[in-house]
Amino acid sequence: MSRVYVQCVLCGAPFVGTGWLGECRSVYTRGHEWSKSYLSGVGIKDIMHSALCLVPVDPKARYDDPDYGTTPKLRLGTVPLFEENRNIFDPNMRIEKEPWGFFFHEHCWGILCEAAYPREIPIHTLKEIFMSCPASYCGIDWGNGYGGIYGRLLQGAPGSSGFLGRLKDLEWRPNGRPDYMNAVWRFDPLRIAEIEELLEESCSASNKQRKVDTELNSEIRSYPESKKSPLCDPLTTLPPEIRETILILLPSQDVCNLRAASRAFASLQLSNDFWASRFSPGFEFSFVFESRRYLENRLSSVSWKMLYDGINECSAIRSMRNRRRIWGLMLPLAQTLIYIVDHPLKGIPAPTFYNPGLPQTGIRWRFTSSSKVLHGHQRDAACRALHSRMIDFDDAIDGAYVSFVKFSGKEYVSGMQFVLASGKVAEIGYILPQKRIYLNIKRHSGQFESNLQGFCLAVMQTGIGAIALVSSTGKLSQWAGLPNGIPLGLLVAHGSHISSLRAYFDVSIPTPCLQQILSLQGCKMVSLGIPHKGKAALPLRDTELWFPEIPREKSNLVPGWRNSPSHYCPLLYLDFGGQNGIYLTNIVSVSLLVSRDSNIPKAIKVEYDRPISGSKVRILDKGGIYNSDAQYDSLVTQGIKFAIDGASGEYITRVDIGHIYGDLESFADFNVSSNLFPSRKE
Repeated sequence: MSRVYVQCVLCGAPFVGTGWLGECRSVYTRGHEWSKSYLSGVGIKDIMHSALCLVPVDPKARYDDPDYGTTPKLRLGTVPLFEENRNIFDPNMRIEKEPWGFFFHEHCWGILCEAAYPREIPIHTLKEIFMSCPASYCGIDWGNGYGGIYGRLLQGAPGSSGFLGRLKDLEWRPNGRPDYMNAVWRFDPLRIAEIEELLEESCSASNKQRKVDTELNSEIRSYPESKKSPLCDPLTTLPPEIRETILILLPSQDVCNLRAASRAFASLQLSNDFWASRFSPGFEFSFVFESRRYLENRLSSVSWKMLYDGINECSAIRSMRNRRRIWGLMLPLAQTLIYIVDHPLKGIPAPTFYNPGLPQTGIRWRFTSSSKVLHGHQRDAACRALHSRMIDFDDAIDGAYVSFVKFSGKEYVSGMQFVLASGKVAEIGYILPQKRIYLNIKRHSGQFESNLQGFCLAVMQTGIGAIALVSSTGKLSQWAGLPNGIPLGLLVAHGSHISSLRAYFDVSIPTPCLQQILSLQGCKMVSLGIPHKGKAALPLRDTELWFPEIPREKSNLVPGWRNSPSHYCPLLYLDFGGQNGIYLTNIVSVSLLVSRDSNIPKAIKVEYDRPISGSKVRILDKGGIYNSDAQYDSLVTQGIKFAIDGASGEYITRVDIGHIYGDLESFADFNVSSNLFPSRKE
């Protein structure tokens, strides 16, 4: 295969050399055994441009063990093998047996374990979270640039996750070898000598700190209550012990603000307990997990103020900066893993490509999804339909609670709790009570509008970001989540109400149950479906994702013109004529805009003879609608312009673009037809 550098899926840095950057672990699967996951031992990946790695099978084994030569080992690839990609490594590999997995540095694994402490890392859940991210032969893309060490390329369609750019601080020498000596990511984030030295110095300085604490305690005990005055800060009425407890519970920035605003808090000396709290979970120095052994043992033999100041002074050290960066990546991942373990996936299990052994539903479904391919494994998929759940409704629906999960800085729908008229609750998905929004489909008078007819969904490439309910009268509820800037899709059962739902989720965990049907739990929702009744073709308005808005009902859309692609590809929509064609008489021209340095069409521009909603221009491209030329990309220039005499009753009846064979981005001709000019070809 081509030369690529394989990156650690936890920190993003490549595997290079024989130091910590070359030490490799893996969470892996044997062939197509999707429900099984294993943790390997520590191998050494000293060949930067290889997508294969030799690791010991035993998780406790290392490449530098004395008996490593006789230790059982595995040769792992970075992707599962199928017929279409079996030749990328070795044509003799067995497709359904070859092990593959996700590689990470041993030291990054150690930091993840510290972030999850005292819980253990659920290996299968971790693998499925990895599988839920956009992947390549090199690694995966979390969407966060790995804490800033990667740039990001321009995004594609609205709602897409974009593309991971080049690794920063990685330069190439004339001889073709990489130069990364000054990059922050190459410095060991786990074993930092300065932290251990500071802990030793802080312990030796503890006697002086204990003297300060004694003086503080004496001040607290002898606090002169009689000196209080009505003109004083009212917070002086709080005992010093309470004030100190308040400061210990507050973030450091809030402590500074409070001490600046209140004389009562400003006069309170900060104790050793306060400085120790800065190293507790949730505070700024929680990444110094070496201090945990002192915090847990309640040892007062540490000058926490001295340690705090020392860590501050060392904050510019590259290894410390790398620790902060990786800790910022590992902590939310560890929290997500723990949440998933503690919350079950609700609903009746249904089969998927990765879990085909469950009973078939016998129902024909129609889905609105982040990917059109729900059955199969795509290497570059932005998310995967790993698990599926169903629910049935036996009563009218009052409303629904929508739960959300945060992943890589974005919020996704994770599950729904439907409140039935009988008072019962029907649940599907991953339910998080602390993060949920209630949607109501009642009339303001309190009477039902009838029943649930469907949903309006805001769908990103990586999952469903927002949802609204549609009643049987077509009324839309409020939104749960933020749909702005995300393509929208309709999922409506025309002429009937919904009695069943099916959803797909992209993260799960096996639990120790005797029956496989009860052994799966999960995370964010990537697809939602309703029963599809009848044989008539659905209108285009119902089958596609639209941006920035869904066309109005009864819009004159060309039926059946599009074979929906398997990848994420929403349709862009500009209602330039207005409702019932109210603005057609104001149109003076339509232009196709192309890139300045190529023949690639980029946008459609419509001009009016007067301001429409404050602007005489509408420009539609993959990023949305622009209301002026100044807002639009300077790299795009006007290509082909057609004058339209809207005032005389001319309107567009047809637009044709002829592509060059094999190149869908460029075009050979552009043809606009109107009621007055049947064909004007460029």
